[in-house]
Amino acid sequence: RKSIHNMIISHHDDDQNGNDVRQKQNFNDDDGSNITMVADKVANLLLKPVLKHFEERLSVLEAKIDDLERYNRTFCIRLLGISEEATEDTTLKIVSVINNNLDMSITTSDIENSHRIGKRINDKHRPIIARLYSRSLRLQILRSAYKLQGKNLNISIVEDLTKRALTLFQNERS
Repeated sequence: RKSIHNMIISHHDDDQNGNDVRQKQNFNDDDGSNITMVADKVANLLLKPVLKHFEERLSVLEAKIDDLERYNRTFCIRLLGISEEATEDTTLKIVSVINNNLDMSITTSDIENSHRIGKRINDKHRPIIARLYSRSLRLQILRSAYKLQGKNLNISIVEDLTKRALTLFQNERS
């Protein structure tokens, strides 16, 4: 009797386990999409804080880079509209433009480095960037740059802005 009773109980347990498996199978659909959906939700819950942390860190690092670039450019000016020649000394051209048009007197020793920037285009004059030894001289040049407007030279002297600052400036002007 016990063996028949054990067989009935065993069969009932097997039947119950089979029902559990079938219920789980039905829950997961035939293609396992529910498991995938749950796995995606879990991954999103785990990754959102990590992603947010990295986005915040990226913003902080971008701001630091912008600050460093802006500080590095505090000695620089850009000169636009100066004619370009095959062999030229940009430092001498800068000294000439400033001395002849801004009522100032500078020498080549006031300029640490200068060169043209950008790709060479046939009809356009590339800007010249100049790094000065003195911030006060840079400020004096920028304050006197308005004198170029009345001389019909199509030359201008502007600050050397970072891409981010230039974009902000252009957006504010328009």
